[in-house]
Amino acid sequence: YRADDQFIFRLPAAQTVRLYVYYKLPKSWTLQVSPFTYFYTQEVTDITGNLKNAHELRFSGGANKGFQLGKVTNKNRLLTEFRHLKWLTTDNFWQCRYRFQNSFAIPVAKLSSGNSLNVLASNELFFRTQSKTTEFDQNRTNIGLQTKIGPHDFSVAYQYIWQRGSAGDYARNILLTTLNFNF
Repeated sequence: YRADDQFIFRLPAAQTVRLYVYYKLPKSWTLQVSPFTYFYTQEVTDITGNLKNAHELRFSGGANKGFQLGKVTNKNRLLTEFRHLKWLTTDNFWQCRYRFQNSFAIPVAKLSSGNSLNVLASNELFFRTQSKTTEFDQNRTNIGLQTKIGPHDFSVAYQYIWQRGSAGDYARNILLTTLNFNF
């Protein structure tokens, strides 16, 4: 949203299509690869909240480690992400980003066999390398509800992002909806 506009439903922050492939290992470890992700975003260009369209391709890989803490599921993820930003323009560039996420799923209700309602909470730190310089990129904090229907899930969450941008640091309040199909 624009700096003077606190209405989080006004503009979509991003529209994404992402493919993940997971490989389960012993002791709650999982390897994860995303061979293709497409992002269409509206990039905040300055402190007044002016926007411009941006297209991005991503490829990533990493590992997850899960823990059960009573009924609460804790997952920790480390990803390395290669981003091709503005790839439809002459000023396109590559960036490498490192993502460290800690998340919790807290069961609220079992709806039926294999279906449940959970509270999700997470925090993710991002660092980026571009032009041989590595620096802090952003911090994302989420809190929301998730409905699991068999192996699939749908979540609605509030996401707060504090990000370092080329025009200065800024914060965003986002309504995040996610639909995952797991096969």
